[in-house]
Amino acid sequence: MRAQAFRDEVESVNDSEQDGDLMNLTQEPLLRFQPPPVEDSLATDLLGALFSLAIRECRSAIEGIKNHDAEAKGRAVNKAIEAVETLGLALDHSVAPEICAHLEVLYSFLIRQLSLANLRFDSRPVEECLVVLTTLSEAFAEAIQSVEAEETFAQSQLPSSAEETRSPCLAERGGGRQE
Repeated sequence: MRAQAFRDEVESVNDSEQDGDLMNLTQEPLLRFQPPPVEDSLATDLLGALFSLAIRECRSAIEGIKNHDAEAKGRAVNKAIEAVETLGLALDHSVAPEICAHLEVLYSFLIRQLSLANLRFDSRPVEECLVVLTTLSEAFAEAIQSVEAEETFAQSQLPSSAEETRSPCLAERGGGRQE
């Protein structure tokens, strides 16, 4: 059943690619994306580094293709694929199954496009990957900032001392501790 859902999702991506509607597929689920808790900052730093690596290697692959440097192109494409595969391995379907399913499809699309670029010595698929990866990376960074801002606000609303947590009713009646 899950395999069929994945095939359907892949077909919808293929249809989106043909309709030029790939950006809608990348942006819609990202609007609901919630990153891991900020206390998992190591994990979020690693994910950010993986996005940066994939983007940097896509740029290197494009440069290798423009310079007709097969070795540089191949090395960069392979590193970009490894970064995208690692992003896929980091998905936690138990936390956000719908978003993970969409990201899984996008990561499969990216790997296909990078492989195609490698085989055809064509920069266009890599340029498409660069757009998708940049969009994902920016959305991830914005989601992290949003969660950090919410946590900072929530912490600022907490009482900072025992004085603030004492019942005002007790203080008015003289029943509260005076410090």
